[in-house]
Amino acid sequence: MMNLMHWRLMLAVAECGTVTEAARRHGITQSGASQVIRQMEQTLGAELFVRDRRRTRPTALGERVLRRARGMLDELDAIRRLANEGRGLCEGKVVVAGFPSVFAQGLARRLDDFRLLHPGLDVLWLEGGDAEIEEWLAEGRVDLGIVLNPAAGRDAMLLGEDGWVAALPGDHPLASRSSSLPLAPAALADQPFIVASGGCDLNGESVMRALGAAPANVRLRLRDWDSALAMVKGGLGVTVAPESVLPDNRHGLRVFPLEGAPPRRFALAASGMASPQAAALRDWLAGRSGTDD
Repeated sequence: MMNLMHWRLMLAVAECGTVTEAARRHGITQSGASQVIRQMEQTLGAELFVRDRRRTRPTALGERVLRRARGMLDELDAIRRLANEGRGLCEGKVVVAGFPSVFAQGLARRLDDFRLLHPGLDVLWLEGGDAEIEEWLAEGRVDLGIVLNPAAGRDAMLLGEDGWVAALPGDHPLASRSSSLPLAPAALADQPFIVASGGCDLNGESVMRALGAAPANVRLRLRDWDSALAMVKGGLGVTVAPESVLPDNRHGLRVFPLEGAPPRRFALAASGMASPQAAALRDWLAGRSGTDD
């Protein structure tokens, strides 16, 4: 008797090249898998595989049989997807690109909640900088992407925003003021400056430049925010960073709002080739906007 598990096992043997590996993939013993193959061959009255000490390969007839079997299983999976769509379920894969700081701000938890609702759907997170994400969206390499400060009129769903802050060593001469008082960009322009980009073109240096106070004494250029802030704690310089990347432990660090800096707004945009699954995820996130994480 042939069933779907038998056909899937046969295909796994052809893909893996060994009965042992195919059996492991399907969670059965090697002897059990060998017995399935023998039963299938007896039922069909033909040899489907040839075996030697190293590999198990399909015969010429086996290749033709397995090609039909693969098509049969693909059609069955398509039927199941149609049925799941009719019941409001999602299957397949959605690729979301973004920045670690946004992912950590509750988006990871929301994606996990969506996975629980749709166990047949894989939601993959791809880390990139703002220019990379825009390129991936344009090329259709990702379904959804986090974009910074989207232009007016762009079809992008606002997820949140955070302010830009000046981070100084705890013993810095400018650090004695109240942490609630904004610090003027001009006060930082001549200070030893540490640039951290987080992989984005929009970073502390570009924000300072836009405010007319381009740093004149850049000491270090880094990608990682944590490393930059650790160096600030160590007294190597000052930096400007999004508030969302600040560590929980701020011992040795003084933080002030950056005067005149507009908040960093981040939104979810879809590729022009985004899948129905991506649209379902975006609609679900839109319904969750404003709820507590």
